[in-house]
Amino acid sequence: MEEIILPNNLTYLGGYTFTHNQLNSIAFPKSLKRISRNSFSSNELTSVVFHDEIDYIYAEVFYDNNLTEIVLPDEIEAI
Repeated sequence: MEEIILPNNLTYLGGYTFTHNQLNSIAFPKSLKRISRNSFSSNELTSVVFHDEIDYIYAEVFYDNNLTEIVLPDEIEAI
């Protein structure tokens, strides 16, 4: 799997959800508030842009990717 589009009403993404795929693109819905541990580890993501509504990004969410850019909102509760 190389690309995923998450549903517009998703608020929480559980741990290890998309681990060990070949994702190179992800579109986060504005409803998403929390992303749990290792949700996207071991993929091929190079860039991640978060919207202003994200509150929590847990440990190692993007471990073992090829990230060169991460854009975070000005205010976030925890990383």
